Amino acid sequence: MITGEKLDRVLLDPSSVVRYASYLVATGRVPPACGRLDYEVEPELQARVLALPSSTDGDDYISRSSCPLPPNHRGPHYACLRYLGADQVAWLKWLGPLSAVVVLADCPQSPEPDCACPLFAGHHGPCPVVSPEPDMRPPPP
Repeated sequence: MITGEKLDRVLLDPSSVVRYASYLVATGRVPPACGRLDYEVEPELQARVLALPSSTDGDDYISRSSCPLPPNHRGPHYACLRYLGADQVAWLKWLGPLSAVVVLADCPQSPEPDCACPLFAGHHGPCPVVSPEPDMRPPPP
């Protein structure tokens, strides 16, 4: 797990984020995804998303994420904007210049035991397997 100074460096340097994401995909810890980011969340749309009721304390920001659907998927792209609690997430759904905010339930399927699907209910294709980072602690003596 990345912590401390290394985490600060990764978060502050966009090229580090891209390299780290590429590393996670290359090592199989994160499945490849569409990755499209060609959307804008206009101020009035941001206000509408932030006005949605949320059961999480302090979740008053909109995240910037890429489309998590499989590469070469057909149809609209999705980006997670804000976790609302109670297994509900505000997603941006877009295709070209058209976009809408949709509130979708979390996917109830699990690709593996003890592994939740990071997508929304009813997504196309199989649930991606997101492997946790390995434990980097040295083995006990």
